[in-house]
Amino acid sequence: MLLYPSSLHQRTRPKNGLGKQLAYWLAGSPHQPSDAQPKSKYYLKSVETGLVRQILQGIQTPGSITFTDDSKGMYIVGQLSGDPEWDGAGIGELYFLDVASARHRKVDLDWEMGIGGGIAVTGNDVIVSLANRATRRLARYNKSGYSWKKQELELGDMKDHADLYALSEAGDKMIFRHSTTMKMSKFYVADLSGAVVENHVEVVKLNKKLAKKKITKSEVVEWIGWNGETVNGLLYYPEDYKEGRAYPLMLSIHGGPSGADLDNWSERWSTYPQLLAQRGSFVLKPNYHGSSNHGLKWVESIKKNYYDPEMEDIMNAW
Repeated sequence: MLLYPSSLHQRTRPKNGLGKQLAYWLAGSPHQPSDAQPKSKYYLKSVETGLVRQILQGIQTPGSITFTDDSKGMYIVGQLSGDPEWDGAGIGELYFLDVASARHRKVDLDWEMGIGGGIAVTGNDVIVSLANRATRRLARYNKSGYSWKKQELELGDMKDHADLYALSEAGDKMIFRHSTTMKMSKFYVADLSGAVVENHVEVVKLNKKLAKKKITKSEVVEWIGWNGETVNGLLYYPEDYKEGRAYPLMLSIHGGPSGADLDNWSERWSTYPQLLAQRGSFVLKPNYHGSSNHGLKWVESIKKNYYDPEMEDIMNAW
């Protein structure tokens, strides 16, 4: 087994002589229980006394472990699934651990689809990227004792298309990315007061030559798929589309299958809808059954039932 300090993945912020606790884990097997190897174990160690306590027992695949600024607590993202013994695909849940007692409790996200992206701790509060089908939404959870009040970040038209990248040490500024399938990524620094985001200024201008290129029309579309349920996906139009004319349709399917295609800019070696649209084709990225970011029922719908739901979703899109 290997020891991995949590600081390799999430920063801790010792202040005023704090930072006297170390969270770490012994990496076990991610394939349970087929290979008969133990799961990962998580520990909290006092740097001063050497006391080691096992933590986070009962949480499936803990991650994003981050101390609060006063080092008296930690936020953790875990999974909720119908088959936790297998570390099965599910949705993200948020937990808070009290360092003094080494006990954790679940934070009520007031959001059925769970966590879609990551978390960022500011003071004793936490900002969470929530799953929202073909998008994500940022919300702040303000801690008071052992209860949390949810506030969606006030980002106007950007609210479903913003990814938080960094917070200032004081928590009064944030860097975030904004993009859609029709808008290339832009990075902004903004003032943050509670859930109010204002005075955003672009940090750096990227892809100046690419920005001059023609970008095809695209949109989030819906249709009826397997089991009579509504499926969504991203549809890119041919570059010189004319209504009433027939065009070929290309499918660009995400892997996983617990993955999702979101309404943001996505052009890379494995998916290149703009290039295909330039050559006169529609491109569809379907979020078929089994995709993440759509809630627990959706992601678990293909367990012990691979291929049939996804194929019906895809074929019905035609």
